[in-house]
Amino acid sequence: MCVGRLIFTYEIEFIQAKETLLQAGIIEGILKYDVGNRLRFRWYHNSLCFYPEKGRISEDRIGIDRVNDNPGWDRNRNQTLKYLQSQSYIIDATPVSDDESVALWWGNDICFHRSDHPEITLCWTSDYNLGIINKEYQWIKRRVLVEGKNLNFMFGTVGKNESIIEREIGTLIKEYLQEQENINE
Repeated sequence: MCVGRLIFTYEIEFIQAKETLLQAGIIEGILKYDVGNRLRFRWYHNSLCFYPEKGRISEDRIGIDRVNDNPGWDRNRNQTLKYLQSQSYIIDATPVSDDESVALWWGNDICFHRSDHPEITLCWTSDYNLGIINKEYQWIKRRVLVEGKNLNFMFGTVGKNESIIEREIGTLIKEYLQEQENINE
């Protein structure tokens, strides 16, 4: 019974992924990207990844959210990025579709920033960590370890909803700016 339930969950997730890809403008956007015309699905970092046959680099992939009834398993990056975009965040990745209502971007790792802090680049990775990176795309580290906090200015997003993620981003930026202010004093 447990194995049957697991298979059923995967089937539902594949159906959800295919429904995502059938949104308006997705297939046209993929064909326009011009990295091949044979398309594949693949599990990557516990998420379904869609990519063209010749798309061997991470920028040629589209990460599909993996959503099910278990909140500790949800990976809702695309949905949350779309929400953040409506809250004055700017997504630095190329959208898959010209239709602005579609929440899919090219690339495993999606970089973005808040409009009021364009100097701070945030990155949401394919393994569902979100944090502040530098110009070399490396995690920015805390100079002083804060108890209960990650050494890097980052956090895991799996199982967190949009408002929690937005709040954690705000806290992350505030802590980072405070640390920078302390360094400059």
